[in-house]
This record gives sequence, C-alpha cells and structure tokens, in this order.
Amino acid sequence: MGEITTREYSHSLAKQFIDLLKGNQHRIYAVLGNTAETQSASTPTFTGYSDMKALWDSAVGFKRITYADVSMVIPHGTGKAAKVWSSGQGYAQYDHRVDLYTSPSNPFIGFREDGSETYIDVYKCLFNNSGGTASTTIADEETTSAIKRNVASSQDGYFWKFMYRFPKNSVFYTSDPNFSWIPVQTLTSKPSDDVNLKQWNVQVDAVDGAIDVVTHATDFGASYTAGATVSITSNTGTGFDGKIAAVTGSTKKYLDTTSSGRSAGSGYRDANVANPTGLTAIMSPIGGHGFDAERELGGKDVMVTSKITNSDIAYGSGSGQVPRFATVGLILDPIINSSSFDDILATSTTISSGTRASGNSYITSGLKKYSGKILYIDKRDTITRASANTDTIRIVLQF
Repeated sequence: MGEITTREYSHSLAKQFIDLLKGNQHRIYAVLGNTAETQSASTPTFTGYSDMKALWDSAVGFKRITYADVSMVIPHGTGKAAKVWSSGQGYAQYDHRVDLYTSPSNPFIGFREDGSETYIDVYKCLFNNSGGTASTTIADEETTSAIKRNVASSQDGYFWKFMYRFPKNSVFYTSDPNFSWIPVQTLTSKPSDDVNLKQWNVQVDAVDGAIDVVTHATDFGASYTAGATVSITSNTGTGFDGKIAAVTGSTKKYLDTTSSGRSAGSGYRDANVANPTGLTAIMSPIGGHGFDAERELGGKDVMVTSKITNSDIAYGSGSGQVPRFATVGLILDPIINSSSFDDILATSTTISSGTRASGNSYITSGLKKYSGKILYIDKRDTITRASANTDTIRIVLQF
C-alpha cells in the first residue's frame, strides 16, 4: 500500500504545538541541566524512563515558555527554498504543479532589508522569465499588496509578490550557517501595528484562483507577439482577461493582467491556455497569493526561544544558582514540589491530579522530580553564564 505524510500534516502538528501555549491548560518549560564544565555537544538518546530520570537528575533550572516565545519558521540559505536576495541569483518561480521545498536547485523566496534597515521584507517569486535570466532587482518596501512586476527599462522581467515583513532584530531570525531561520506567520485577526497591518492587507487583497502568470517550458520570448490575447479554457474560474506584453529592451515576454481592462480572474481550479499554444497557466494557491504565508512558504517547523536572566535563575555557585549549563530540554506540565503525583486513591473512582507548575521560573527544588513529559533534549557544549548577561536559548522543533 502506497502512503505519504504531507507537508500539510506537518504544518498542522506544528500549529497544534503552538496552540498548547495559548491558554493555561498546559505549560511548557525550558530545562537547563548539567553544570559539568567539560561536556561537548553530542546526540542525546531517549529510551524512556532512564533518560527521563537522567535529564531530571542533571536539571538545575526551569523557565516557562509563553505564546510570545514561539514562532513558525522556515530555513534559509544555499539549497533551501528561501535565501537572502542578491543580484545575479536565479530564483525558481511559483508553480502549483511543483514541490519547491525539497532540495530546490534555486530558491523561490527572497528576503532583504527594507530601506530603513529596521525590517526584513519577504517576497515570493511568481515569474522568472521562464527561467531565462537571473534576478538583478527587487522591490524595496512594498507599500501595497500588488505584485511587483520588474518589466520596465533595464529591469529583469521578474514578478515578485510581497508577503510580509518582520523586525530585523527578531529573536526568531538567525543567520548562523548551521542554524539559519526566518519567522513566518499567517494572521487570523486584524492587527493594530503598521508592520503586521501590511501583511493583513496582503491577506485581505489575495484573490483565490487567480492566473497572474503564464509560462513556457524553456523560452517565453520571440515566438510570441506582444499584444496578443491569451485565451483560457476552464471548468471553474471566470474573469480572466490577459494579453502578452514585452519586457522593455528585451525579447522576453510576460502576461499582462494589470493594465486597464485586464484581469487575472478568480476561482480557477483548472486552466488551459488555448491560445497562443505552448504556454501553461499558473494558478494561485487556495485563497490567493499571500493569503496564507505559512503554508505558501512551506512553514512546518517551530522555533522555541527562552531568555534566561539573573532574575529568572540566579547566576553563581551557591545553592540554587546556575553558573553554567550544557543540556537543554523542554518539559510539559511538571508538578510543583508541594503537590503529589497524579494518582488514583483507594476510595476514589477518578484520577487525583497534582498541581501543575505555573510560575515564570523554578530551580529544581521547586518542582516535583520526574514529573511532566519530556518533549525535547539537546546536549550542547557547556555554556558559562555571566551575571549581567541574558542567555537566549533557541530550539527548532521539526515536524
């Protein structure tokens, strides 16, 4: 029997994990453990009871993870679907028929600093001249949710879709070659801040089942005549009215659906280019380009962060203080030390539950040893703390 677990499944699991932190029914804590000065990074094991006991036996401090401490993230860099935009880099174009996430030869997500260098703007490539050229320009801050078409004189013919922006100093943005991630989110309610309002406007203006692009397998160029009407046949969508247009100063052509009287239509679930022949219609994702950034950009992993300060877990060498740590973990619903384990009393017909931890931070003596569920273990090189420093822990859970 043939089976496949989809990216959508992984995305759903990641969202469920994040949802654990929305209320107070469940609590997750970062665990700091192993104060030995000589530990080197290694691959941990988790075979059950013995490894759970080992983590608890080495634990020295716990810091609560809140909803604000987690974000969906996507990896970036060479060989990834996302990469810092640079002139001369080739980008793949969005294609509803193709998996652009698994070992891509070229990224299809470009991101760069905005003009003020305060934020990072994220774009999705919708058209790359049918693979004919590398990108040489990309929009700066996108003030509308429209598709940026680089088709004017001296530009490269690419179509870019502005998706969202995030602060450059975001704790979820990392650029270590071995740990490179950018945050991604899909908004579910209208925000009040200007940064997220840009993304909200993109989501509001997204058009489900639009045809913004037609492409050719090798060359969308001299074989096609600028001004020719593109005819679409479909059993579903309506409203498409596009013409072929020329990239200024080039033999390359593109689909014009934005000039006066033109339209990309909507509701297309199937589409064939009847005329001119040799072209393929590319349909927008369900909801439209920019409606669901997490799913459109392949989000399925969650970054968990925790900032440890001296007021959380005291620095030093005395009792209850944490001068260094090497093992990091995540634990779900530990029980406070003054309570009891879950149990069934001899005279009861229900389970008596211990009191779950709810404080911001604990040292080991504040929690009932071996309680809770171990979700994650990471054995790192020893980190020596300094009393004035904030130690930021970043963990990526890959679903």
